[in-house]
Amino acid sequence: MKHLLRNLIVSIITIYLMTLYNGGFTYQDGFKTLFIAGFVMFFLDTIVEPVLNLILLPINFLTRGLFGWLVGLGLFYALTFFVPAISISEWTFQGYTLPNIIPQIPVLSIPAFTFQFWQNLVLLAFSYNFISSIIKWIFTE
Repeated sequence: MKHLLRNLIVSIITIYLMTLYNGGFTYQDGFKTLFIAGFVMFFLDTIVEPVLNLILLPINFLTRGLFGWLVGLGLFYALTFFVPAISISEWTFQGYTLPNIIPQIPVLSIPAFTFQFWQNLVLLAFSYNFISSIIKWIFTE
């Protein structure tokens, strides 16, 4: 029970963190929607994804894990259908330049880029898995 509650809290925190850095991923109606979205994503991660991965195991084996990743992408897309107050749209990354602290090292600059809907969906699905894995790793006993 404690494990399930921790995963629910991680889902809520992860969705909140993703809305902070990605302007193309928004939710309306405040924390009520955030909690509903966290619960839906927790349900999709805990129940639906393992069942789909088990059913589609032969295809996942043949594609060397790519199809399992596509299942996760589809479940993140399904979140927008189950929680209509969540929206995914085009997002423009403004770019970033690291400050030049050491003169001998060249400055790293990431140019601005516009993520279309599907590109942003892929970025969000990857980000959800990455951020939730880090949070789960931090809070493991």
